[in-house]
Amino acid sequence: TLGPIGMYTLASAKKYDKKVVSYVHTLDWELATKSVKRGKFLSYLFGKWLVRRQFNKCTFLFVPTSEVAEKLTFLGVHTEKKVLSLGTDPSLFIPSKNKLVVRKKLGLRKDHFVVGYVGRIGREKDLGTLYKAFKRLEKRYNHVKLLIVGKGIREEEKRFKSKRNVLFVGEKNDVVPYLQAMDVYVLPSLT
Repeated sequence: TLGPIGMYTLASAKKYDKKVVSYVHTLDWELATKSVKRGKFLSYLFGKWLVRRQFNKCTFLFVPTSEVAEKLTFLGVHTEKKVLSLGTDPSLFIPSKNKLVVRKKLGLRKDHFVVGYVGRIGREKDLGTLYKAFKRLEKRYNHVKLLIVGKGIREEEKRFKSKRNVLFVGEKNDVVPYLQAMDVYVLPSLT
């Protein structure tokens, strides 16, 4: 990443004449604006400058999609890029043969309709929009539950703790049972 560790790595690589390959997980200039409360425009400008400067120091970039490669090129990142698609292991992430057993362990009933999210709890993940959408569902339908699995910004976590019909379970090493308990998985991320 372009955080302190990434920048230190680039400086060390230059010092020791080593090549650097980086995987571009996020569009940092967009992420920066979602992660701060004030100074969004300055974060956006600084993020674009930093991305261009740091990624042009890399030898090679892996990107998740061709669209990300195009955005980086348009931004002025001329380092060679290759798409390395992320995927899901279909032998692991499959529907449970007995969803009721999984739900029972979580305290969910058979008739619950479960909407869920698994991931880091951060502003750029836009869980506020997910919660607003869930509240609309809750008004129209009986027995809906919002299942949130993850850890992150305490302020964002507090939004979901002790809310009616919300099951906030925090960070889990094995997320498969939680995914299998869901009827709908939502990724409301802005970036």
